[in-house]
Amino acid sequence: MFLRQIALATSEQSQVAAAFEKFGRTKRVFSADPIVGPLFGISHQMLPLSGGTFVEVLSPVRDNAPVAKFLKTRGPSAGFLLMLQVPDQEEVKRRMAQIGVRIGNSFGHDGAKAVHWHPQDLGGILLETTEVTPESKDTWPWVGPDSNWMDKNLGVGMLCGIQLTVPDPSSTCSKWAQGLGLPMQIDRQHNTATLSVNKQQTIKFVRGTNHAFTNATIIAATPTTPHDEAVIGGVHFAVLSPTAKL
Repeated sequence: MFLRQIALATSEQSQVAAAFEKFGRTKRVFSADPIVGPLFGISHQMLPLSGGTFVEVLSPVRDNAPVAKFLKTRGPSAGFLLMLQVPDQEEVKRRMAQIGVRIGNSFGHDGAKAVHWHPQDLGGILLETTEVTPESKDTWPWVGPDSNWMDKNLGVGMLCGIQLTVPDPSSTCSKWAQGLGLPMQIDRQHNTATLSVNKQQTIKFVRGTNHAFTNATIIAATPTTPHDEAVIGGVHFAVLSPTAKL
């Protein structure tokens, strides 16, 4: 399994995309997706990072779009969505159904099968799982057919860590672990729980009154890349050394 992409929702798309473009040392990909845009009522831009990871900046183009409703309660910008690439979507569906997690949306595009899981069943956080066909394994359909965006050396580094704020970290992380079939660790002293997506990527759940996607960690592509931090699109981004422990 792989943490492939995160999405920032904003009413200030150009400014937020430009800010991350500078911070992430990358270039915007203007995405006119024929499926996602009309289906969810959004316009969006993609910003590639190392290791085939991406940051998406999206904005509503109609008042009844889910993103528009989200921004009414979260302000001008906020972390909106996590995307995990999974090897077997049907297995994820089976596991999620066993623990009562509902499908919010299900759609396909260019060799990909995607599911949005209902946030109310996963601690208030919107999760997408996507399976790509073997023929599409070296591409990411949401940025088009250009495999150059999967280059391991793009941007300042690779997206490796996400932090989510929820009222009950242990139980929420446990539900994600069961639904995705992933290992987890609980730190009762600090009231946090961590989901291991793979050997390099984690999702950490911390205690808070809000249900929010608050932090993202990027592991620098080279040891000489300086440490850097910034709040962009309502999310705190940090670039850490390749030797840092998440």
